[in-house]
Amino acid sequence: MKTLKDIKVSDHLFYLVLAYLDETGCEPIYKRHLETYNENGRPMFSLRTVPYDVFIELVDEAVIYFKNQNN
Repeated sequence: MKTLKDIKVSDHLFYLVLAYLDETGCEPIYKRHLETYNENGRPMFSLRTVPYDVFIELVDEAVIYFKNQNN
């Protein structure tokens, strides 16, 4: 189990979302403006800081994204 803020989620869902973000170049994160920037101006992001409702949106998007790759 992985922890998002104070909620535990399945490792499988966590890694599904990470794979989705990797495949899409983190576009869903930028679209939602969830990134932060370090002192050098480089974007940073941690899935562990995402609210649960946003995480579930990302899970749903990831499932659709990977299902559409099979067509």
